[in-house]
Amino acid sequence: MPVFIILIIIYVVLIVLTRKCDIREFQFAGRWMSPFYRAAAGIRRSISGKGRKRKWPVPDIFQKRVRNDLTYMYPTEALSWQEERYNIEKLGKALTIGFIGCVLGFCIAVSNHFRQILTEDNAVVRNGLGGGDKAVTLIAEVGEEKQEFCLQVHARRYTETEFLEVCDTLAPEILQYALGENRSPLYVVYDLRLVDEYEDYPFELVWDYGVTGYLMPNGELVADAIGEDGVSLKLGLIIRYGEYEKRYYTNLCLYPPDVTTGNYMQRLQEAIILQEQLQAENEQFILPAELEGQRIIWQEKKKTNVIAICFVIVVLVIGCGFLTDYELHRKVKRRREELLLNYPEMISRLCMYLGAGDGMREAWRKTTDGSKKDSVLREEMTVTLREMDDGISETEAYARFGKRCRLSQYIRFGTLVTQNLRKGSSHLLQLLYEESQSVFEERKKLARRKGEELGTKLLLPMMLLLGVVMVIIMAPAFYGLY
Repeated sequence: MPVFIILIIIYVVLIVLTRKCDIREFQFAGRWMSPFYRAAAGIRRSISGKGRKRKWPVPDIFQKRVRNDLTYMYPTEALSWQEERYNIEKLGKALTIGFIGCVLGFCIAVSNHFRQILTEDNAVVRNGLGGGDKAVTLIAEVGEEKQEFCLQVHARRYTETEFLEVCDTLAPEILQYALGENRSPLYVVYDLRLVDEYEDYPFELVWDYGVTGYLMPNGELVADAIGEDGVSLKLGLIIRYGEYEKRYYTNLCLYPPDVTTGNYMQRLQEAIILQEQLQAENEQFILPAELEGQRIIWQEKKKTNVIAICFVIVVLVIGCGFLTDYELHRKVKRRREELLLNYPEMISRLCMYLGAGDGMREAWRKTTDGSKKDSVLREEMTVTLREMDDGISETEAYARFGKRCRLSQYIRFGTLVTQNLRKGSSHLLQLLYEESQSVFEERKKLARRKGEELGTKLLLPMMLLLGVVMVIIMAPAFYGLY
């Protein structure tokens, strides 16, 4: 428990010390996580150093991949700013997971601490009537010797008065349960359910059915011994509990079924068992304070999972960083796939507008306006338009467009348009027509490959459904067989 207290104090101090860290420029989602983002920003800036260049303590191979993905996802924004935001967000999530894990671990430790089994007067609290037994691990300290005991503490026994009261309430339920499928004790044609115990009650049930030959010990009717006129039988129920017992009787009419000791510690264990039996009717079981003149000090052995919880927290914190990088890489992959799927449409629109007599820049503007809203392609084409409006030459803007998309098709397109604009060639439209035909063939191949991947992904769910269908078919057959 002190470990968790120290961790929580560290988190609180960290949040207080970094409360002045300004992260408004990054605009993180989730206001309740802002203290952790501020703490992450403070840690990040303290590691990086103000005015100094220190490496972030992550293998450069991972950072290089993250930088490439960030450059691809946000081509118009500064890489240093995006990298700073990304690392602060990732570290903030890790701190959040660590804090939540520490709080949960602290709560578990506190719960284990206050869940006392051993009282101050060396007494073990029993479970209530019918509560069942419980296992208790205790440590006995005698002088310099210590011994661990695993005890089975029985629930509190019923007194005779309590037993008789419970029997009067329970006997009608047991007799009704014993009838089984029979609706009345005056017309019994189905087997009886003569059980040895009932639910969770610690009672022994004994059945007395008088004349033998009509009923089997398990309650099965002997059809050959019961005539067509039926047989009257007095069924007795004996409820036993230790030295207590009580009898109940009911009249039945049976009819044929329708066709349709060693060292000191061993002696101490024997003394514990004897004390537990002698105090069976008490609410508490008092442990022996001494044996053979030697004082016994009892301690409760508490089970704590501090190491396991700390290990899980560390794994989750580390996994959070890798999961964040993986999610970024997935976004990059989806962006590339979207650009690849929208490429044929862009080429065909450009061919249409160029064929109608528009210039390349005007055709580009119309293609941008006609693209899907919130699409990656429209975003990239809008960036190119803004660059041209800001004074960058068309050739340079189209070349940058191809490099930002980082796909061979777009790079080829940028090179094709740039060379034709520089040379003043009139064959640009024809070249774009040829490019349009080739990219449509590539799109067909991509769609075919996606369909094959989808079939592979559906294989596991189909196998699971096949297993469910087999269970549905075979279960009734086995049920009818047994």
